[in-house]
Amino acid sequence: MDKRGRLVERRILDVVLDHRKDEPVVLLEGPRTVGKSTALRTLAHRLGGTLLDLDDLATRDAVRTDPATMIGGPGLTCIDEYQHAPAVLDAFKAELNRSSRPGQFILTGSARHESLPLAQSELEATRPELLSRVFADPSEVRAGRPSATTREDYIARVTQGG
Repeated sequence: MDKRGRLVERRILDVVLDHRKDEPVVLLEGPRTVGKSTALRTLAHRLGGTLLDLDDLATRDAVRTDPATMIGGPGLTCIDEYQHAPAVLDAFKAELNRSSRPGQFILTGSARHESLPLAQSELEATRPELLSRVFADPSEVRAGRPSATTREDYIARVTQGG
């Protein structure tokens, strides 16, 4: 949520969608409470995937008991907090030995790292453009353009975080 209470569309969603075109497994790993589970639920819903939340003890037990059955199937399987059932990794490996078609799995896992803030572009609900502008016309970027950002805007951004 942004400071106005609106749901922020995370840039990572497009990154995952792009990677799953080429890769059979995409992993979102990072610190707790930065939005990995929310992003995974959003992706599972958008793509019609099966979501297995391993924070749920019954689901975790089922995956530990029979990981191959739990991840098997023709569609997308999304697993939240995969590290709670490490046996699932052997099931992935076996499945990938049979088929390495892109887009089969999206996983999340928590690691103990410093929490990463929202990017400024995410807070402003815009897309970062610098790299695409550099590749499109490097001379335009070198020349620069006047910024509409005021000193007060910069101060607000620094004190807000991100």
